[in-house]
Amino acid sequence: MLPIGGQPFIFHQLNLVEEKGIKSVTLCLGHLASEVVNFVEKKYCGDLDITFSFDGDTLLGTGGAVKKSSKKINTPFFVMYGDSYLDISFKKVCDCYMLKKGPLMVIYKNSGRYDRSNVHFTGEKFIYRKSNPDPLSKFVDYGLSIFEKNHFDSFHRAFDL
Repeated sequence: MLPIGGQPFIFHQLNLVEEKGIKSVTLCLGHLASEVVNFVEKKYCGDLDITFSFDGDTLLGTGGAVKKSSKKINTPFFVMYGDSYLDISFKKVCDCYMLKKGPLMVIYKNSGRYDRSNVHFTGEKFIYRKSNPDPLSKFVDYGLSIFEKNHFDSFHRAFDL
Protein backbone atom coordinates (compact mmCIF):
# COMPACT_ATOMS: atom_id res chain seq x y z
CA MET A 1 0.00 0.00 0.00
CA LEU A 2 3.05 2.22 -0.47
CA PRO A 3 1.89 5.53 -1.98
CA ILE A 4 3.39 6.57 -5.33
CA GLY A 5 2.17 9.87 -6.75
CA GLY A 6 -0.65 10.02 -4.22
CA GLN A 7 -2.02 6.52 -4.97
CA PRO A 8 -1.11 3.12 -3.52
CA PHE A 9 1.34 1.17 -5.68
CA ILE A 10 -1.34 -1.44 -6.40
CA PHE A 11 -3.40 1.26 -8.15
CA HIS A 12 -0.59 1.77 -10.66
CA GLN A 13 0.01 -1.95 -11.00
CA LEU A 14 -3.65 -2.73 -11.74
CA ASN A 15 -3.88 0.10 -14.26
CA LEU A 16 -0.74 -1.13 -16.01
CA VAL A 17 -1.90 -4.73 -16.44
CA GLU A 18 -5.28 -3.51 -17.69
CA GLU A 19 -3.55 -1.24 -20.23
CA LYS A 20 -1.50 -4.26 -21.35
CA GLY A 21 -4.66 -6.25 -22.13
CA ILE A 22 -5.14 -8.33 -18.99
CA LYS A 23 -8.86 -8.81 -18.27
CA SER A 24 -8.95 -10.52 -14.88
CA VAL A 25 -6.72 -10.61 -11.82
CA THR A 26 -6.67 -12.72 -8.68
CA LEU A 27 -4.93 -10.97 -5.81
CA CYS A 28 -3.33 -13.48 -3.44
CA LEU A 29 -3.40 -11.80 -0.06
CA GLY A 30 -1.90 -12.47 3.33
CA HIS A 31 -0.43 -9.59 5.33
CA LEU A 32 -2.51 -6.35 5.12
CA ALA A 33 -5.21 -8.16 3.13
CA SER A 34 -8.01 -6.01 4.52
CA GLU A 35 -6.28 -2.79 3.41
CA VAL A 36 -5.88 -4.09 -0.14
CA VAL A 37 -9.49 -5.31 -0.33
CA ASN A 38 -10.76 -2.00 1.08
CA PHE A 39 -8.82 -0.02 -1.53
CA VAL A 40 -9.91 -2.20 -4.46
CA GLU A 41 -13.57 -2.30 -3.45
CA LYS A 42 -13.91 1.40 -2.59
CA LYS A 43 -11.39 3.29 -4.69
CA TYR A 44 -10.26 1.30 -7.72
CA CYS A 45 -12.40 2.14 -10.74
CA GLY A 46 -10.83 0.23 -13.62
CA ASP A 47 -12.50 -2.50 -15.67
CA LEU A 48 -10.50 -5.48 -14.42
CA ASP A 49 -12.42 -8.44 -13.03
CA ILE A 50 -10.70 -8.70 -9.63
CA THR A 51 -11.06 -11.62 -7.23
CA PHE A 52 -9.30 -12.24 -3.94
CA SER A 53 -7.63 -15.34 -2.56
CA PHE A 54 -6.72 -15.23 1.13
CA ASP A 55 -4.03 -17.21 2.92
CA GLY A 56 -6.15 -17.53 6.05
CA ASP A 57 -4.68 -17.92 9.53
CA THR A 58 -1.54 -19.67 8.27
CA LEU A 59 0.58 -17.77 5.76
CA LEU A 60 1.07 -19.92 2.66
CA GLY A 61 4.05 -18.18 1.07
CA THR A 62 3.98 -16.98 -2.51
CA GLY A 63 3.88 -20.47 -3.98
CA GLY A 64 1.26 -21.80 -1.58
CA ALA A 65 -0.97 -18.79 -2.23
CA VAL A 66 -0.67 -19.25 -6.00
CA LYS A 67 -1.33 -22.99 -5.69
CA LYS A 68 -4.47 -22.31 -3.64
CA SER A 69 -5.82 -19.69 -6.05
CA SER A 70 -4.95 -21.74 -9.16
CA LYS A 71 -7.48 -24.46 -8.34
CA LYS A 72 -10.19 -22.38 -10.05
CA ILE A 73 -8.11 -21.62 -13.17
CA ASN A 74 -8.13 -23.99 -16.14
CA THR A 75 -5.73 -22.14 -18.45
CA PRO A 76 -2.12 -20.98 -18.18
CA PHE A 77 -1.85 -17.87 -15.98
CA PHE A 78 0.60 -15.11 -15.17
CA VAL A 79 2.04 -14.69 -11.69
CA MET A 80 3.35 -11.21 -11.00
CA TYR A 81 4.93 -10.13 -7.74
CA GLY A 82 3.12 -7.44 -5.80
CA ASP A 83 6.17 -5.18 -5.85
CA SER A 84 6.80 -5.40 -9.62
CA TYR A 85 5.90 -2.76 -12.19
CA LEU A 86 6.51 -4.48 -15.51
CA ASP A 87 5.98 -2.28 -18.55
CA ILE A 88 6.41 -5.15 -21.02
CA SER A 89 4.32 -6.98 -23.62
CA PHE A 90 2.41 -9.66 -21.75
CA LYS A 91 1.32 -11.00 -25.15
CA LYS A 92 4.93 -11.62 -26.24
CA VAL A 93 5.66 -13.41 -22.97
CA CYS A 94 2.53 -15.53 -23.43
CA ASP A 95 3.49 -16.33 -27.05
CA CYS A 96 6.88 -17.55 -25.82
CA TYR A 97 5.20 -19.74 -23.21
CA MET A 98 2.89 -21.26 -25.82
CA LEU A 99 5.93 -22.39 -27.86
CA LYS A 100 7.50 -24.31 -24.96
CA LYS A 101 4.48 -25.30 -22.83
CA GLY A 102 6.36 -25.40 -19.55
CA PRO A 103 6.69 -23.09 -16.58
CA LEU A 104 8.17 -19.78 -17.70
CA MET A 105 10.10 -17.24 -15.65
CA VAL A 106 11.04 -13.86 -17.07
CA ILE A 107 14.61 -12.96 -16.10
CA TYR A 108 16.74 -9.85 -16.52
CA LYS A 109 20.53 -9.60 -16.96
CA ASN A 110 21.22 -7.77 -13.76
CA SER A 111 24.83 -8.59 -12.82
CA GLY A 112 24.04 -7.47 -9.25
CA ARG A 113 23.19 -3.87 -10.22
CA TYR A 114 19.56 -3.37 -9.18
CA ASP A 115 18.96 -6.32 -6.91
CA ARG A 116 20.85 -9.40 -5.83
CA SER A 117 21.19 -11.64 -8.91
CA ASN A 118 19.64 -15.05 -8.20
CA VAL A 119 19.66 -16.93 -11.53
CA HIS A 120 22.56 -18.45 -13.44
CA PHE A 121 22.92 -20.84 -16.35
CA THR A 122 24.76 -24.14 -16.55
CA GLY A 123 24.56 -25.25 -20.17
CA GLU A 124 20.90 -25.26 -21.20
CA LYS A 125 19.54 -25.27 -17.64
CA PHE A 126 19.09 -22.35 -15.33
CA ILE A 127 19.54 -22.44 -11.58
CA TYR A 128 17.24 -20.22 -9.52
CA ARG A 129 18.04 -19.65 -5.86
CA LYS A 130 16.02 -16.88 -4.30
CA SER A 131 17.23 -17.08 -0.72
CA ASN A 132 20.84 -18.21 -1.17
CA PRO A 133 21.95 -17.25 -4.70
CA ASP A 134 25.07 -18.64 -6.30
CA PRO A 135 27.84 -16.01 -6.56
CA LEU A 136 27.99 -16.80 -10.31
CA SER A 137 24.44 -15.51 -10.80
CA LYS A 138 24.18 -12.72 -13.36
CA PHE A 139 20.40 -12.65 -13.82
CA VAL A 140 17.49 -11.79 -11.54
CA ASP A 141 13.92 -13.07 -11.67
CA TYR A 142 11.90 -10.21 -13.14
CA GLY A 143 8.78 -10.78 -11.06
CA LEU A 144 6.70 -12.42 -13.81
CA SER A 145 6.08 -16.10 -14.53
CA ILE A 146 3.54 -18.24 -16.34
CA PHE A 147 2.23 -21.46 -14.81
CA GLU A 148 -0.57 -23.98 -15.05
CA LYS A 149 -2.18 -25.40 -11.93
CA ASN A 150 -0.63 -28.86 -12.48
CA HIS A 151 2.84 -27.31 -12.13
CA PHE A 152 2.16 -27.17 -8.37
CA ASP A 153 0.99 -30.76 -7.89
CA SER A 154 4.14 -31.95 -6.11
CA PHE A 155 4.41 -28.98 -3.75
CA HIS A 156 3.18 -28.86 -0.16
CA ARG A 157 0.64 -26.36 1.13
CA ALA A 158 3.06 -23.58 2.19
CA PHE A 159 6.09 -22.68 0.05
CA ASP A 160 7.70 -19.74 -1.69
CA LEU A 161 8.38 -19.33 -5.37
